Amino acid sequence: MGETLVADRNMEVFASPSVAAWYLDQALDPAERKLLLDWERDYVGARVLDLGIGTGRTTAMLAPCARDYLGIDVSEAMLAQARANFPGVALRRMDIREIGALPPGARDYVLASYAVLDVFDHEERRAAMAAIHGALRKGGLFVFSFHNLGWRLAGQPPQRPRGRNPVRLARDLRQFVIGRRNYRALAGQERRADDHAMLRDMAHQWRCVFHYTTAQAQIAEVEALGFEVTAMIGADGREMDRAEDGLDDPMPHLRCRKR
Repeated sequence: MGETLVADRNMEVFASPSVAAWYLDQALDPAERKLLLDWERDYVGARVLDLGIGTGRTTAMLAPCARDYLGIDVSEAMLAQARANFPGVALRRMDIREIGALPPGARDYVLASYAVLDVFDHEERRAAMAAIHGALRKGGLFVFSFHNLGWRLAGQPPQRPRGRNPVRLARDLRQFVIGRRNYRALAGQERRADDHAMLRDMAHQWRCVFHYTTAQAQIAEVEALGFEVTAMIGADGREMDRAEDGLDDPMPHLRCRKR
């Protein structure tokens, strides 16, 4: 399977009803809470585009405050749950790769949380970020997270569980066996470059291959696309210095303003 098909394979995983059910129990992480609570002024009264909404984790925060909210996802299973949770809210089945068709400059705020852009290979991902730049007005905000290639555990295989609780250990061993099988099955899908890679990832029992990049490379990329990075927030909610490697940070967030 070539790299151009990685996104389609990833999306098949997210289309699963079992994955949609898993997302129903997921709360906002510390970085998301900081970005959406401390910077609420960013999206209150704004025209918001929310990418890869899943079952609506971020819809609950953004939709009531936005002047015009549009949430998109490619998974019908996810959207069915989101529509049940948020009747009357504008939710559309749409591939992120199609957002270039949206009116230019028509959005004030674009959110791409939970590293949703990382389902794509490097070129498709860059094209999606360029389309986001086009969809935003001048001065509009793009907030997103990414898998950190500098994280000390990036690309590591499943680890055999340890513990004394026999019930929990039996459950974890089962997950380990499934994860190891899936990890091995995707061995041929990894790609590595100097500052980015497509790596097998632990999400959903190691069934996905995601884009990883260094913090410095990600900042340079969005700046080259016409954004100013105003903040980098660690997965634990702390503000990071842009020079940090983030060895202990799997998924930083960037807050970017369109120049």
